[in-house]
Amino acid sequence: MNRHRVLTLVLLGCVLQPPAPGLAAPVSTIDADAEQKTLVDRLVLDRATTLATAEKRAFDRERTLLAQLDERDKQLRRSLAQRKQSEADAASTRAELLHVTAERERLVADIAARDATYRAELAEYRRIIASLASSPSAERRQDLARYADGDRIGAFPVLEARTRAEEAAREKANKLKAAEEYRQLAALAADMKDRGEKTTDEVVRLWQAAAERDPGDLWTWIFLARLHQEAGHTVEAGDAAARALHAATQPRDRSVALNTLGDVQVAAGDLAAARKSFEDSLQIDRRLAAANPGSAEAQRDVSVSLNQLGDVQVTTGDLVAARKSFEDSHQILTRLAAANPGSAQAQRDVSISLNRLGDVQVAAGDLAAARKSFEDSHQIRTRLAAANPGSAEAQRDVSVSLNRLGDVQVAAGDLAAARRSFEDS
Repeated sequence: MNRHRVLTLVLLGCVLQPPAPGLAAPVSTIDADAEQKTLVDRLVLDRATTLATAEKRAFDRERTLLAQLDERDKQLRRSLAQRKQSEADAASTRAELLHVTAERERLVADIAARDATYRAELAEYRRIIASLASSPSAERRQDLARYADGDRIGAFPVLEARTRAEEAAREKANKLKAAEEYRQLAALAADMKDRGEKTTDEVVRLWQAAAERDPGDLWTWIFLARLHQEAGHTVEAGDAAARALHAATQPRDRSVALNTLGDVQVAAGDLAAARKSFEDSLQIDRRLAAANPGSAEAQRDVSVSLNQLGDVQVTTGDLVAARKSFEDSHQILTRLAAANPGSAQAQRDVSISLNRLGDVQVAAGDLAAARKSFEDSHQIRTRLAAANPGSAEAQRDVSVSLNRLGDVQVAAGDLAAARRSFEDS
């Protein structure tokens, strides 16, 4: 064998065989690697035959012999696939297949020895096919085996469709990752806005970047709706709220989106639509609370929806309905506070509900009931302030409750009591 032929066989060996492993691998891994190598070798030899024949890279006798060996290879593989042979016949078939494969490799090596372009093209083909054969996708490997077995017409469009689907999945995953990173930036920017270090429009820009990359995220649209509303962008706020409702797939998410939409509709002056949104949200919350009576969160959600509905009922002048909404909310919050007496927030929620109720009682002209509501709220806030004397919020709450109480005392004609309330505040 001349030196040129030896060098070519070495180079072709790089094409037809993977590098030897440095460490012993488990038997299952060795079997899988051997199966993968056999598949790649088959496809490389098939490609080598096609190149030699179609582009006349070989002598006539070589092309003829390659075609004959290729056909014999297929016949032998079909025989093995049918599994109708005895074990002895199958062993004989496998032995002949090895011989045919060796002859094909020898012929390909002879052609590659004379044609560097042919050799380089096969090496690149092996690299591509080896990458495909080592794909983590079992389906892609199965499609490639189907191609190697001769069903190219059937296998290729499947491989192409799978490639497009996987490309789309990668693109979507990249967009979702980028969206999450923009949401993280937006959260930090919102904190900076609250500190006076960024504008609302700057925060909106980041949330919009997240929405463009992940339009199905509910909270992205809710934050955008709130920020647009804060900036006075009524149309944009309404669009974001509608997108939030569309993105809501779970009942509680839908309730949150409806409440957000209702707030935007109130700001836009569409009170009838807002009332409908809050009523729909309340129906969802009540169903969830009934299904999970032990959930404080579910009960509190009902209270929130009742308060939002009550506010719009007050605005439209339906004071009877508003009073009922606030009374129902107050009852829920009172039960939650009783179940969690150590929670200052639960107690404060009750005081807020009493103030809401007192306001609508004043509007309805029931000053006695309003005075009672404000007095009860004041007592709660006084206890909370005494328990936390260092809290500016707790002290301010007491002052607010005293002013409300003073106002209703004035309206009721009890000026002496009103004077004391205002002085104490």
